[in-house]
Amino acid sequence: MKGRQISLNMFGSNQNNAVLGEAILLENISREHAGRYECSANNGVGSAALAEISLTVLYTPEIRMERRLSADRYQIELEIFCTVHAEPKPVVRWYKDSMLLDPGTNRIMESNNNRHKLHVLRMGVADLGNYSCMAENSLGKERGFLQISGEPLTPVITSPEMSFKSTEYTLRWNTVSLLVISEYRVLFRLRQAGYRGDEREWTNIIPTVDSPLNTNYF
Repeated sequence: MKGRQISLNMFGSNQNNAVLGEAILLENISREHAGRYECSANNGVGSAALAEISLTVLYTPEIRMERRLSADRYQIELEIFCTVHAEPKPVVRWYKDSMLLDPGTNRIMESNNNRHKLHVLRMGVADLGNYSCMAENSLGKERGFLQISGEPLTPVITSPEMSFKSTEYTLRWNTVSLLVISEYRVLFRLRQAGYRGDEREWTNIIPTVDSPLNTNYF
């Protein structure tokens, strides 16, 4: 039929485009190809004819893990996030070292679509170790790991960049550590505003730890 035009619109999870032709060949299929596909045929007479199909791509689980530590004056909480992509829908399990974990008074497990969370409410030394998230469906399984150690997190400086006094500056910082911090090390060097010459050498000092908490100043 002369003047016939057939277009295929693709509404996959990461794509939204159109091609012309009577067929489309999808190669190297991945989960990004899953979604809704619409075929539109138009010969210039009347309205275009439409047909739609939904494409489901089956694949083994893919995992991405993150962690977040938070602290107040009295306790530390740990949140481990496990984002899982899989089709068919997988079963997700949490492990510490080789032990399968279950929810408890100090441990909460939550799931929201493909994002799963393990929340340890009050961390102790016994909670340190290797945590893993295992996702399994009928096509296979995958496992992600995170090592939770007693090493403190990188300190965050909370004091302003500029001092209001010409000869004095108070440096404040905080960090998160399950164990009591016995020593800090501070490196600093002087620099005048707008000065473009060579920087001075770093000065290395070990300030006195005035507080067993995770906030200090010098």
